[in-house]
Formats: sequence, structure tokens, C-alpha cells
Amino acid sequence: MLSSVDFIVGPSREIALIGSAAELLSIVRKSYLPRSVIAYGNSDKIPLLRDRQIIDGQGTAYVCENYMCKEPTTQVSVLEAQLQ
Repeated sequence: MLSSVDFIVGPSREIALIGSAAELLSIVRKSYLPRSVIAYGNSDKIPLLRDRQIIDGQGTAYVCENYMCKEPTTQVSVLEAQLQ
């Protein structure tokens, strides 16, 4: 129950992974990310994935906080830095 309150009150983060992003997904799964919503796939039916572009045909990660997204990335090191 306290986790639910924390999610509602605290800042939240949205992480959208599109394309062949298995390596990026493994970084997200290894990280402790409370108050985070994660979406992975290629479906326009999922609002978090809608209108996201794949960069250079590679799996791409979008990390957003407070309705503002950081620069999308295809690199594991950049994603790790964005999740800190």
C-alpha cells in the first residue's frame, strides 16, 4: 500500500523501448526503478509507445520524466546514465 502512495505522490518516470531493444531492456531490468512505468514493443495501441521513432533501425529507448523526454538513445551507456 505504501508503494502505491509513493507512486502517486513521488515523481514518476516513463521508459519506452521500441524496436529490437533486448539489450536495452536488460539494462532496465537490472536497475531498481521505483515509480517507473516501462513499455516495450512496437504497438501503437500502447499510448507510451505511440509516435516514437526507431533510430537507425536499432532498438531505441525513451526516458521521460514530468512529461518531458530526454534525448532518445540506442546506446546502453547513455541509457544507463539517463536512468541514474
